[in-house]
Amino acid sequence: MTAREPGAASEIDRLRAITDVTRAFAEATADYERLLDVVVRRSAEVVGDSCALGLVSDDGRWFALETCFDRDPAALATVREVFGAKPASLESPHPLHARVLHKGESVLVPEVDADFIASRLDPADRGAVLALGIRSMLMVPLRAYGRILGALTILRRGENPGTLGERDIALAEALAGHAASALTNARLLAAEREARAEAARAESARRETLEQLRVSEARYRRLIEGTTEAIWMLDAGQRISFANARAAELLGYDAPADLIGLGIDAFLDADESAATAAQFRRRRDGEGGQVEARLRRRDGAPVWVLVESTPFFDAAGRYEGLLAMAMDVTARRAAEEERARLAAIVESCDEAILGKDLDGRITSWNAGAEQLYGYSRAEMLGRPAALLVRPDRPDEEAGLLARVARGERVVHFETERVCRDGATVPVSLSVSPIRDADGKVVGASSIARDLSAQHRAAAASAESARVQQLFFASSPVPIVLFDAVTLEFVAVNDAAMTLYGYGREEFLRLRLTDLRLPTEASTGALVCGEGTEEWRGGATHRRKDGTTLQVEIQSRPHRLDGRAVRMAVFQDVTDKQQLEAQLRQSQKMEAVGRLAGGVAHDFNNLLSVILGYAELAIGDLRPGEPMRDDLGEIKRAAERAAGLTQQLLAFSRQQILAPRVLDLAEVVAGTEKMLRRLVGEDVALTLLAAPGAALCRVDPGQVEQVVMNLVVNARDAMPAGGQLTIETSAIDLDVAYAAEHLDVAAGRYVLLSVTDTGCGIDKATMARIFEPFFTTKEKGKGTGLGLSTVFGIVKQSGGHVWVYSEPGVGTTFKVYLPRVDERAEALPPSAPLASTDHGTETVLLVEDEEAVRNLVRQVLRRGGYHVIDAANAGQALLHCEQFGARIHLLLTDVIMPQMSGRQLAERLAPMRPDMRVLYMSGYTENSIVHHGVLDAGIAYLAKPVTPARLLKKVREVLDAAR
Repeated sequence: MTAREPGAASEIDRLRAITDVTRAFAEATADYERLLDVVVRRSAEVVGDSCALGLVSDDGRWFALETCFDRDPAALATVREVFGAKPASLESPHPLHARVLHKGESVLVPEVDADFIASRLDPADRGAVLALGIRSMLMVPLRAYGRILGALTILRRGENPGTLGERDIALAEALAGHAASALTNARLLAAEREARAEAARAESARRETLEQLRVSEARYRRLIEGTTEAIWMLDAGQRISFANARAAELLGYDAPADLIGLGIDAFLDADESAATAAQFRRRRDGEGGQVEARLRRRDGAPVWVLVESTPFFDAAGRYEGLLAMAMDVTARRAAEEERARLAAIVESCDEAILGKDLDGRITSWNAGAEQLYGYSRAEMLGRPAALLVRPDRPDEEAGLLARVARGERVVHFETERVCRDGATVPVSLSVSPIRDADGKVVGASSIARDLSAQHRAAAASAESARVQQLFFASSPVPIVLFDAVTLEFVAVNDAAMTLYGYGREEFLRLRLTDLRLPTEASTGALVCGEGTEEWRGGATHRRKDGTTLQVEIQSRPHRLDGRAVRMAVFQDVTDKQQLEAQLRQSQKMEAVGRLAGGVAHDFNNLLSVILGYAELAIGDLRPGEPMRDDLGEIKRAAERAAGLTQQLLAFSRQQILAPRVLDLAEVVAGTEKMLRRLVGEDVALTLLAAPGAALCRVDPGQVEQVVMNLVVNARDAMPAGGQLTIETSAIDLDVAYAAEHLDVAAGRYVLLSVTDTGCGIDKATMARIFEPFFTTKEKGKGTGLGLSTVFGIVKQSGGHVWVYSEPGVGTTFKVYLPRVDERAEALPPSAPLASTDHGTETVLLVEDEEAVRNLVRQVLRRGGYHVIDAANAGQALLHCEQFGARIHLLLTDVIMPQMSGRQLAERLAPMRPDMRVLYMSGYTENSIVHHGVLDAGIAYLAKPVTPARLLKKVREVLDAAR
């Protein structure tokens, strides 16, 4: 619709225009001739440029111009000539008259051109029409109370750039409805005035007139009671004062009398009351007209009515009431709503829906068709549907129409259609016949569903199935399919066959339970999670060769050719579980080692006090005194305890090493004589050394301790004698070995192997043999620290130890130490004995443990030294600042609160550059050692401290400064 057309205004403007015109019609109702002029003038002003009103004769045979109007007075004569030349017969009507006056349809000619004039108008009218310059024409019926009174013809002429459109049809139909009602009322009023005039003229014959009125009233009552419309009258209070039988029937009452006195609100829904009240107010103001309303019957059921209402007034012009005529339009409205719903469904449907006549011309085209084929509705209406058919299938469309013309339905016919861009699209067609009211086939409806996605999905599904099959077959993970009920295998991949050692045919003859060990449960629920969506679990399975493996299983339900199956994925976790066990063992040993180191540190301080005072007391007693022997027992017990703490420190890897590059074979060979005396004559000892040097960086004394402990352990395992073999060799450990042994890095190692033919070790004992204080010997026969000492020394030296054993066969301990390419170092000569352990130098003693500090101070002072003692680093710093003479030696504990011994020595170095430093501690600490190896140039005294060792070490450090 163009901007010039009145219908392009807003809906509010449209309603306002209808209201103004309707009021004008009502005001002119009293004057029939004036009303005719008002109808054509106002219709022309609101909708177009010209308007002609034609009425049907009372006998329904003729249609003739009643009046006309044109905005241009000069064109009025021509308009009258076109429309009023002569009456038109309705017995053989013009096509336009037939559609409007017989069928009640509105006719819109949006573009009036020469072809239209030539084909639709009489030759006598063509010249006048051309002279008017008509651009478009609209003809709408005048309908009142179900009867067509005539027609309004509205023209839009050349000087107006716009054309009439769909919105003008709705506006013109609304005006025509109000005009028809006004004309009907005007005729009734004119007839009523004529009757009253006649009554006045016949006053002399009053009785005769009254009789005539009585007869007329009876006739009208019969007419009112016999009409199919419901009629009622409302008084000024909007209460029913009269109703006919049809009104009672429509509203669900037994008789019209039941309606008398009821208010109109009794028949209105709550949401309609306000709107209806406003309508009644307009009627009270003199406005009539038609309105559709929803009423509520006595039983509550809704009923839709088309109400034609006319107000009436007394002689003074006061509103007296309202005459209403109502037609039941419930069925029509339901049909319209159903058609609207169906139209909305069709329009919103994603599938392409189109209608066509039996000649194959398209009559309807929905949005789905636009989307699928690319053509707009305007492009395709009226064009042949064969436009969409592939050129190589010329008879396809005709064949479908022929089948539909015979009344057949074509369902899911798969073919291809051609789109606007020339591309073809696969579709599934369902074609059904369209029938008229008599059941005759007049056309076909076609529904086309795009199969492109389905075809792509099918192709994708086939490709997916191929990929899945390829994935299943080539997956490195073992995958099987088995029957969910019988547990029989239905498919296996290559990885599963490799894992279990069966061929495909062999595998498919087995059930899932055949892989389980006979001693394990094998119900369906346990092996596949029967009745569950997804199941995870572990099991011990058996290969074809009888070996076992630990597997984790994950299974899910599937359908295969209608058969309930489960797909199971197997993962061999045998190595994983072994590594996890090694990790748990390593973590346990690490935790125990930290505990043992802490205990040894605290215990060393206590032992220092016990050993120190025992030794001092023994030195103060003469030989033969009873107390001297008792103190000797205390000292020996304390020394044994000190030995235990050293073993704990070795296990916890907190002892201090003095490593050198040595040939391990030479170290072992140097202990041969001692080892032969140790094992006894009933054990055959064999030493084997592989050719070439087996060089590693180790502490010689610690390596000898490892050999001794392993040999003692082997001798105890052979109480009746046996064979003991000690081997040394260079060996390379590859990545595979490292992957199977936790905390082992691949590389070059020196191997020390100790093998016996003793009683062997069971699995339970094997898991604990390196734990401190764990022993299988009788109480009092061993401390359980021998192998834990081996473990600590090897780990602190950067190696690892592994044990292999079978009960009744024997045991092999394998110690791997990192191999080096450096030259072997000679062992240093023994230091010469000092002439004396006493001195007169000044010693700054720093020890936070009071008992140890008191002991060391007493021992040093007995040795002749001048001692300045401090409980912490702060006191030591203060002493250095305040003491004016030279301090020869700083003797400090390594680990102290707030500041370590190493940090204290570094703080004092600028103040006392010539002061020597001797550290003492119960276990390693990173301030003086790195990875258990003492830093170069560091003097160290291990706790527990004895007087003799203390005086000797102090003298050694002081003498080294000279």
